[in-house]
Amino acid sequence: MREETPANRTGRPEIDALLDTADAEHQALAELQVIGQAEHVVTGSRHAALAAEHQALCERVRRADDEMRAAQESGAADRIAAAAEAQDRTWADFHRRSPALIAEAQRLLRARLEHTGAVLGQVGTAWAAEARARDALAGRHQPEATDPPRPDDPADGREEA
Repeated sequence: MREETPANRTGRPEIDALLDTADAEHQALAELQVIGQAEHVVTGSRHAALAAEHQALCERVRRADDEMRAAQESGAADRIAAAAEAQDRTWADFHRRSPALIAEAQRLLRARLEHTGAVLGQVGTAWAAEARARDALAGRHQPEATDPPRPDDPADGREEA
């Protein structure tokens, strides 16, 4: 009894292997995208919390500065002293906490950019695998990344002098 060729396959082992590779690369891309979507939800929420916390610090500083201006306008020494002490504490808290909030936000953004780079790299890998399979199906040879460019090939990106 003859074996049946699986769907989406040719029955030609060399081409089917290229199709299998292309499918695997596209599956790897899909997995990276799903991971990225999940990470985006989590990091987006954390980033919003960091921004809100930083905004609250800025608002406390603004209120302390406003109170200091009002105290100075009143001319009352005890009010100025209390406002100056409160302003110093508020600014010290801002300078203590703000760098950590900003650094964490930067780490989240850096991780997102790195993931985006990985996704784009996998897109290239998946498309290249698909192109090799498509070219094999069409009977065209597509040079591997390790094949040296041919001097007479206009597609290699170099111009003849």
